[in-house]
Amino acid sequence: LELNGNIAFFQGLEDFIINNKPAAAPSDLNFDGKVDYLDYDLLVSGFGSTYNIFDFNRMISTMKP
Repeated sequence: LELNGNIAFFQGLEDFIINNKPAAAPSDLNFDGKVDYLDYDLLVSGFGSTYNIFDFNRMISTMKP
């Protein structure tokens, strides 16, 4: 299964993604090279299952106004 040029493996409830190239920032959740509202949307939609408060704090600290 490919997702945005990445290979994704699904095991039970956990999703593991192996990137073809490193993300620009730890909060670049969609691997497009920048942290923006699209990453925030992914974080909100997966909050409580895929992402948690630590991911939110990391994202907020890396976003530019």
